[in-house]
Order: sequence, then structure tokens, then C-alpha cells
Amino acid sequence: MTLLAPVWVIVAVGLGVLALWWGDRRRRDSWHRIMAPDVLAYLRPGQALRNGINLPLLIAALTALALSGPARIADKQNAFLLAEGWLVAIDVSKSMQTNDVAPTRLAAARDLAADLAARAGGRPVALVVFAGDAYLAAPFAFDKRPYQSYLAALKPGVVPIDGSNIRRALALTSNVMEESGLLRGRVFLLTDGPDIHEDAVALGRRLAGSGHRLDVLTFADPGTRDPEPVDIEAADRLAESGGGAHHAIGPAGRLPEAGLAETTGDLGLIAAPLTTVRQINQSHWLLLLMAPLFLFLFRRITA
Repeated sequence: MTLLAPVWVIVAVGLGVLALWWGDRRRRDSWHRIMAPDVLAYLRPGQALRNGINLPLLIAALTALALSGPARIADKQNAFLLAEGWLVAIDVSKSMQTNDVAPTRLAAARDLAADLAARAGGRPVALVVFAGDAYLAAPFAFDKRPYQSYLAALKPGVVPIDGSNIRRALALTSNVMEESGLLRGRVFLLTDGPDIHEDAVALGRRLAGSGHRLDVLTFADPGTRDPEPVDIEAADRLAESGGGAHHAIGPAGRLPEAGLAETTGDLGLIAAPLTTVRQINQSHWLLLLMAPLFLFLFRRITA
């Protein structure tokens, strides 16, 4: 048994002591000075029970104890966690409309994102879209139809703020991965963004430190000078920080088959009896114990 908010135990103890002191104080009238306790108890049957403790304060003490959140660990034998999921973060900035990659950079990125969902097998997939800002378009799900629907609708302008804010995309991705409860995940960053700063590299390290992997896929013809070309060294550094690889998608718009060969295998759900930390709150039992006290207090008030 553990306590989710142990500070409330101090409040409960304080209220309990006050309830006993208050009841004892009420018992001490003038008859106690001149009569023996046994005789007084005979002449006042039930008086000790009624005045022995302050019921409102006792109820308040039990309420504080319930607020401390007594909890037990969930049954580990039936605990399952998602082993691995894939998240695709796709750039929808205006520069992705450039046609140096067939048919355009964005169209090639959409096709590759659809291919990644197919390669994911039984893993859940999620989709993040970004330009000057980033949004979660499709959360992790085994059903890939919502993912595919959002993917088909992607075009420049779907994110109102233009640009290619890779830092913002990775910050959102890191939060999504953290909240998903995945044991490990794989992130694919699809972009033509040349603007890769050190803060993005730091976020790549954060993903890797949480057990995830970041792969960077850049879409551009190496000979293109307008718009600004991809910084290959920065993309390599970003992928390395996330424990992944950088794949440059050239004019053909396709990823070599060997590029993601290491993704084979299907982990899906795994039993994780040693990793569960789910706790079941038991406060309702204390609240149930308070029900007869409320009834007794109501009887005293109406009597």
C-alpha cells in the first residue's frame, strides 16, 4: 500500500487528535468532580459514547485521510504495455512544393509516410505536421485509416504559420512519445528544412535518452540552390544525436529498399510484468466507512 499524497496524513492526524481532545473536553462537567466515573456512567448510559469524540472533526479527519490517496499496485500479471510505435513528423512548409524531387517534395514525403505506415506492421503509428508551428494530426493508433486520411489531405498552408521549425516539431514529438507510454518508439522526420540548430540536436538527444530513435529524411536535389539547400552535415548530426540515420531522398523521390531494412520485425504488444507502475486508489473504502458516521451525526442533529 502506498500513499499518493502523504501530506494529507499530517492533516488527518491533527484533526483526529483535535476530535479526541474536543470530546474529552465536553465530558468534563461539574459532576465529574464529585462523582465516581463508574457511578456517573451508570446514571448516564450512552453519554460517554455521545460525548467521547467530536463527530464532525472525526469525519473531517477521515476525509483528509482519504485525500492522502491510499493506493495499491495494479495486478502485474495482467499488465501489458505497447512495446514500440512509429511517429512520422512531416514538413508542410511552402518550400516542400518545390519539384526538384518528383513529383514534388511534399508529394514524395506523403508517399514515403504512407509506406512507413505499411512497414510499421502491427505497431501503432502517429502523425505530426509542422511548418512554423507543429500539430499532432493523428495520435498513436493501431487503426491506420485516420493516419492515411490526414496524410492525403496535407498541403502547404494546412499549418498557418510558414517556416520549417524543426525544433518545435521535435519538442511536440518528444511530448507525444512521453505521454504515449511506449517502451520505445521510432521517429521519422521528413523535411527539406536547412535550418537545423543545436536546440533541435538537444531534442534529438532527449529522444534517444528516453529509449527512442530519430531518423531524418531530407527531400531535395543536391544541386538545387533555390530554395536554400539542405545542410547535409547538420542533418547527419541531428540523426546521430537521436541514435538514427540520415537518408537523403534525391530527385527520384524514393528511399532505397535497404535504407530501412533494420525496421523488420513486429513487436506490437508485450507483457511487461516488471514495468507496470499503475496504482489503484483505495480512498473510496474510507469514504464508505464515513457513511454510518454521517447517519449518526444526522440523527443527533435532528433528535
